[in-house]
Amino acid sequence: MFKVEVTVALWGALLVIPGLVAMVRLIFADVIVAIEADRETEVLARSRELAKGHGWRIFLVLLPLMAVSLVGTFLILGAFEEASHSRVVMALADSVLSVGGQFTTVAVLLMYLGVAGPAAPAKA
Repeated sequence: MFKVEVTVALWGALLVIPGLVAMVRLIFADVIVAIEADRETEVLARSRELAKGHGWRIFLVLLPLMAVSLVGTFLILGAFEEASHSRVVMALADSVLSVGGQFTTVAVLLMYLGVAGPAAPAKA
């Protein structure tokens, strides 16, 4: 994940568009590490391979999720500023943001399952 974050940050430092392109190409890195960790050593190359030819579809799935996440963050943090700065309010705000972030994780996993196809049987 460190390599993914550095790559996205460097591309994002150049321009926003290359950063988004890098994000789309490397979107499957977490899922590959979680599912294919024992079979795959080149996670970034595998993510690029899976995303090849599906870039616009991936982007169009992630765009509304990113927009909702951004709006939700501003709404929740705005409400947090108006409310008393109690730990309960902070915990609730963090919980709501975490649940919202899980929708993106589920969407990426479902895209991975659709793009990767059936898994090959493990060799004994």
